[in-house]
Amino acid sequence: MFFINHTDIGEGSAAIIEIEGPLNSDSAPDFDDYVSKLADNNVIHLLLDMKNLDFISSEGIGAALMLQKSINSRNGAAVFFNLNYEITSLFKLLGFDRLFTIASDRADALQILDRHMELFQKDKTDQNSGTAGGNTFTAFDDEYSLPDSGFSESDSESFTVIEDITDDTTEDDDILTVDEKDETFIIECVKCRSLIRIKESGDQLCPHCSAEFTVTDDKQAVFRIKEIH
Repeated sequence: MFFINHTDIGEGSAAIIEIEGPLNSDSAPDFDDYVSKLADNNVIHLLLDMKNLDFISSEGIGAALMLQKSINSRNGAAVFFNLNYEITSLFKLLGFDRLFTIASDRADALQILDRHMELFQKDKTDQNSGTAGGNTFTAFDDEYSLPDSGFSESDSESFTVIEDITDDTTEDDDILTVDEKDETFIIECVKCRSLIRIKESGDQLCPHCSAEFTVTDDKQAVFRIKEIH
């Protein structure tokens, strides 16, 4: 069974979300709907307590990514806390510890959220007073500049077509497990926004939109700017 409970905090725009049970293909749609309704009611600062999260599948990770993207687009914040060892290791393995804001416990999460809300209120004050601010971009923004990879269209290259993260998932193999020897990780295609699993460095092609990009040895994906636009 999957349960979601939430407690309003602050002045109505923040809440603590407690997740209990598995976040998988069965529960991810309900999770999406729940978070969307909160966002529609301007609850855009979320603390997600994952202490009782049994496990998370590829669909569950996709739901978490969509939550992060939706909240960021509204200038909100999502802080995940009380992750167990297996899920923490999985997030690190897939590189999601660089995308998600993760806190060790509730007190730490509240401090992070307080700092974000202070900056959020300051930005609103600056906007109302006509103070110009800089543009802030996140990994989920629809438009942001990428570093030029140095490749030209005339370069002769070979590409490896990589996998969609759902390719290996079946009803009997729904749970993502952590293998310390597994060097694969997951990125989001900046052109079509699909989640794809990377198995090796070098020149790659998105299996959905054929966007070209290069994966460096330190697991950084550099997309071809001309291909994206």
